[in-house]
Amino acid sequence: MRKCIAIAFILAAILIWPIARAEAAGDITYKIEALAGTGFCLDIVNDAAKNKVTAAKCGKYAGQFWTYEPIGNLREAYVRLRTQFTGEAKCLDVVNDATKDKVVMAPCGNYTGQMWAITLVGPDGLAQLRSKFTGATACLQLNENDKPSRVRMADCSAAEEQQWRVSLQ
Repeated sequence: MRKCIAIAFILAAILIWPIARAEAAGDITYKIEALAGTGFCLDIVNDAAKNKVTAAKCGKYAGQFWTYEPIGNLREAYVRLRTQFTGEAKCLDVVNDATKDKVVMAPCGNYTGQMWAITLVGPDGLAQLRSKFTGATACLQLNENDKPSRVRMADCSAAEEQQWRVSLQ
Protein backbone atom coordinates (compact mmCIF):
# COMPACT_ATOMS: atom_id res chain seq x y z
CA MET A 1 0.00 0.00 0.00
CA ARG A 2 2.80 2.43 0.87
CA LYS A 3 4.52 1.63 -2.42
CA CYS A 4 1.30 2.46 -4.32
CA ILE A 5 0.96 5.79 -2.52
CA ALA A 6 4.63 6.61 -3.16
CA ILE A 7 4.26 5.76 -6.84
CA ALA A 8 1.12 7.92 -7.05
CA PHE A 9 2.99 10.91 -5.56
CA ILE A 10 5.92 10.41 -7.93
CA LEU A 11 3.57 10.15 -10.94
CA ALA A 12 1.73 13.32 -9.84
CA ALA A 13 5.06 15.15 -9.50
CA ILE A 14 6.11 14.05 -12.98
CA LEU A 15 2.80 15.27 -14.46
CA ILE A 16 2.72 18.54 -12.54
CA TRP A 17 6.41 19.48 -12.87
CA PRO A 18 6.19 20.51 -16.57
CA ILE A 19 3.19 22.70 -15.73
CA ALA A 20 5.03 24.48 -12.93
CA ARG A 21 8.07 24.83 -15.20
CA ALA A 22 5.85 26.27 -17.95
CA GLU A 23 4.42 28.88 -15.59
CA ALA A 24 7.94 29.85 -14.54
CA ALA A 25 9.55 29.91 -17.99
CA GLY A 26 6.65 30.59 -20.39
CA ASP A 27 4.54 27.96 -22.09
CA ILE A 28 6.21 24.73 -23.09
CA THR A 29 5.36 23.97 -26.70
CA TYR A 30 5.05 20.66 -28.48
CA LYS A 31 5.16 19.54 -32.08
CA ILE A 32 2.54 16.96 -33.08
CA GLU A 33 3.94 15.16 -36.13
CA ALA A 34 2.09 12.51 -38.13
CA LEU A 35 3.83 9.16 -38.47
CA ALA A 36 2.25 8.67 -41.92
CA GLY A 37 3.39 11.17 -44.54
CA THR A 38 6.62 11.83 -42.70
CA GLY A 39 7.25 15.51 -42.25
CA PHE A 40 3.60 16.57 -41.71
CA CYS A 41 2.65 18.32 -38.46
CA LEU A 42 -0.70 19.28 -36.97
CA ASP A 43 -1.20 22.91 -38.02
CA ILE A 44 -3.72 25.73 -38.39
CA VAL A 45 -4.57 27.28 -41.78
CA ASN A 46 -3.29 30.87 -41.92
CA ASP A 47 -6.47 32.70 -42.86
CA ALA A 48 -8.73 35.30 -41.28
CA ALA A 49 -10.81 32.75 -39.33
CA LYS A 50 -7.80 30.88 -37.84
CA ASN A 51 -10.05 27.89 -37.15
CA LYS A 52 -9.19 25.31 -39.85
CA VAL A 53 -7.07 22.40 -38.61
CA THR A 54 -4.80 20.72 -41.15
CA ALA A 55 -1.50 18.91 -41.46
CA ALA A 56 1.30 20.77 -43.21
CA LYS A 57 5.02 20.32 -43.77
CA CYS A 58 6.69 20.63 -40.39
CA GLY A 59 8.44 23.93 -39.77
CA LYS A 60 8.84 26.70 -37.25
CA TYR A 61 5.30 28.04 -37.56
CA ALA A 62 3.19 29.35 -34.68
CA GLY A 63 0.31 27.12 -35.84
CA GLN A 64 2.49 24.08 -35.14
CA PHE A 65 3.55 25.18 -31.62
CA TRP A 66 1.01 23.40 -29.40
CA THR A 67 0.57 23.87 -25.66
CA TYR A 68 -1.52 21.76 -23.35
CA GLU A 69 -3.53 22.57 -20.26
CA PRO A 70 -4.43 19.68 -17.97
CA ILE A 71 -8.15 19.65 -17.15
CA GLY A 72 -10.25 17.51 -14.86
CA ASN A 73 -8.65 15.07 -12.46
CA LEU A 74 -5.34 13.26 -12.90
CA ARG A 75 -7.08 9.91 -13.32
CA GLU A 76 -8.82 11.05 -16.52
CA ALA A 77 -5.68 12.82 -17.83
CA TYR A 78 -7.41 15.10 -20.36
CA VAL A 79 -5.76 18.21 -21.78
CA ARG A 80 -6.87 21.22 -23.81
CA LEU A 81 -4.72 21.84 -26.88
CA ARG A 82 -3.92 25.38 -28.08
CA THR A 83 -1.46 26.86 -30.54
CA GLN A 84 0.63 30.00 -30.35
CA PHE A 85 -0.98 31.10 -33.64
CA THR A 86 -4.58 31.06 -32.35
CA GLY A 87 -3.68 32.06 -28.78
CA GLU A 88 -5.24 31.28 -25.43
CA ALA A 89 -8.83 31.88 -26.57
CA LYS A 90 -9.08 28.97 -29.06
CA CYS A 91 -8.79 25.22 -28.41
CA LEU A 92 -8.75 22.13 -30.59
CA ASP A 93 -12.38 20.95 -30.72
CA VAL A 94 -14.56 18.28 -32.33
CA VAL A 95 -17.63 19.74 -34.05
CA ASN A 96 -20.92 18.59 -32.52
CA ASP A 97 -22.78 17.53 -35.66
CA ALA A 98 -24.17 14.30 -37.12
CA THR A 99 -20.76 12.93 -38.20
CA LYS A 100 -18.68 14.06 -35.19
CA ASP A 101 -15.53 13.78 -37.34
CA LYS A 102 -14.59 17.41 -38.04
CA VAL A 103 -11.95 19.12 -35.89
CA VAL A 104 -11.59 22.89 -35.66
CA MET A 105 -10.14 25.58 -33.44
CA ALA A 106 -13.04 26.98 -31.43
CA PRO A 107 -13.47 29.34 -28.48
CA CYS A 108 -12.27 27.51 -25.37
CA GLY A 109 -14.88 26.32 -22.92
CA ASN A 110 -15.89 23.42 -20.75
CA TYR A 111 -16.75 21.18 -23.73
CA THR A 112 -15.97 17.47 -24.00
CA GLY A 113 -14.88 18.01 -27.62
CA GLN A 114 -11.98 20.06 -26.24
CA MET A 115 -10.91 17.42 -23.74
CA TRP A 116 -8.15 15.35 -25.35
CA ALA A 117 -6.48 12.16 -24.15
CA ILE A 118 -2.99 11.60 -25.55
CA THR A 119 -2.52 7.84 -25.36
CA LEU A 120 0.94 6.41 -25.95
CA VAL A 121 0.85 3.59 -28.51
CA GLY A 122 4.50 3.10 -29.35
CA PRO A 123 8.09 4.11 -28.77
CA ASP A 124 9.51 7.61 -29.25
CA GLY A 125 6.37 9.42 -28.16
CA LEU A 126 4.00 7.82 -30.68
CA ALA A 127 0.46 8.50 -29.51
CA GLN A 128 -3.16 8.54 -30.55
CA LEU A 129 -5.33 11.56 -29.79
CA ARG A 130 -8.91 10.95 -28.63
CA SER A 131 -11.51 13.43 -27.44
CA LYS A 132 -13.82 12.79 -24.53
CA PHE A 133 -16.73 13.80 -26.80
CA THR A 134 -16.14 11.09 -29.42
CA GLY A 135 -14.95 8.52 -26.88
CA ALA A 136 -12.22 5.91 -26.76
CA THR A 137 -13.09 4.44 -30.16
CA ALA A 138 -12.43 7.55 -32.31
CA CYS A 139 -8.91 8.88 -33.01
CA LEU A 140 -7.49 11.91 -34.78
CA GLN A 141 -6.45 10.79 -38.26
CA LEU A 142 -4.38 12.31 -41.06
CA ASN A 143 -5.89 12.05 -44.55
CA GLU A 144 -2.79 12.82 -46.58
CA ASN A 145 -4.54 12.10 -49.90
CA ASP A 146 -6.60 15.27 -49.38
CA LYS A 147 -4.90 18.48 -50.48
CA PRO A 148 -4.31 20.29 -48.24
CA SER A 149 -3.88 17.38 -45.89
CA ARG A 150 -7.01 17.15 -43.77
CA VAL A 151 -7.31 15.74 -40.29
CA ARG A 152 -10.50 14.25 -38.91
CA MET A 153 -11.81 11.84 -36.30
CA ALA A 154 -12.10 8.21 -37.44
CA ASP A 155 -12.56 4.77 -35.91
CA CYS A 156 -9.38 3.93 -33.99
CA SER A 157 -7.02 1.36 -35.50
CA ALA A 158 -3.30 0.64 -35.61
CA ALA A 159 -2.98 2.64 -38.86
CA GLU A 160 0.00 4.97 -39.18
CA GLU A 161 -2.43 7.78 -40.12
CA GLN A 162 -3.64 7.75 -36.49
CA GLN A 163 -0.22 7.79 -34.87
CA TRP A 164 1.31 11.11 -33.90
CA ARG A 165 4.74 11.83 -32.47
CA VAL A 166 4.42 14.40 -29.67
CA SER A 167 7.75 16.05 -28.91
CA LEU A 168 9.06 19.20 -27.28
CA GLN A 169 9.72 22.11 -29.65
